[in-house]
Amino acid sequence: MNGARVEVEGLEFAYGPDGPQVLRELSLEVPAGSTTALLGRNGAGKTTLLYLLLGWRRAQRGRIAIDGREPAGEGRRRAATALVPQDEHVPFDFSLLEYVLLGRAPHLAVLRAPGAADVEVARRAIAEVGLAGLEARPVPVLSGGQRQLATIARALAQEPRLLLLDEPFSHLDLGNAARIAGILRRLAAAGLTILFTTHDPNAVLELADRVALLSDGRLLGQGPTREVLTAANLRATYGVAVDLVEIAGRPVVLPPPAPGEAPSIPKIR
Repeated sequence: MNGARVEVEGLEFAYGPDGPQVLRELSLEVPAGSTTALLGRNGAGKTTLLYLLLGWRRAQRGRIAIDGREPAGEGRRRAATALVPQDEHVPFDFSLLEYVLLGRAPHLAVLRAPGAADVEVARRAIAEVGLAGLEARPVPVLSGGQRQLATIARALAQEPRLLLLDEPFSHLDLGNAARIAGILRRLAAAGLTILFTTHDPNAVLELADRVALLSDGRLLGQGPTREVLTAANLRATYGVAVDLVEIAGRPVVLPPPAPGEAPSIPKIR
C-alpha cells in the first residue's frame, strides 16, 4: 500500500468574513506511510483541518498539498482520501454491505451501479474490520461499536492512500477501542498514511509515531511522538498541569495528584 504525503503551509481559516479565526498560520507535515495524531482540546481546529484536507472547505490563505496536489480535483483523485467521521447519520435502512459499497462511489461513473469487483472490495473491507457474516444486517440495528467499524469499512472500500479519522475512539468501550486500534496498526504496517484527531494523549502514545499539537488554531509543536509529547508541551496544549509517568515500561499521561498527595509513580520529564 502506497500512502500519501501531506503538506500544509501557512494555513489561515475562518468560518465567514466575520467569523472567528479557527486556524492561524498553520504548517504541518504528514510523511507518507506515517500514523500522525492531531492532539488538542475541543475547539482547537482539528476537525476543521480534516475538512480542509478533504476539500470540503477552502482556506483564506495558505497551501494544502496531498502528494503535491491540491485536495480538490477529479473524482479519482478524491478517492485517494477517505474520512471516518466522529458521528455519521445513516438515513436509510442500508444493509451493511450496501452501506460499505457507498465507499466505491468515487470510483464509479455517474449513475453506474457497483459491479462484482466493487462488491468484492466491499466484502474484503468488511472482513478487515471483523464484521464478516453481518453483510445483510441493517446498519441501524448494529451496536455503536459495530457502526464505527462499519464506517471504517466504508472508508477502506474507497481504497484510499490517506485515511482521516475524527476522534475514532470517542464513545467506545475498551473492547471496541482495542479492535479499532488493532485495525489501524495493521493498516499502518501495510503503508497507509493515517491522520487522526483526538483529545486523548494516551491514544497518541499508543498508536501514533508522529503528533501535532494544536491550541486555539495554532501549531504548538510537531514531530516524533516521544520527542514532542512532553509534560511541558501537554500543559501548554491543555492549559492545565498533567504528569507524564511510566507504567509497566510505557509512558502514560495522568492528571496530577491532589494537593498534598505525593505521586507514587516516577515522572518522565
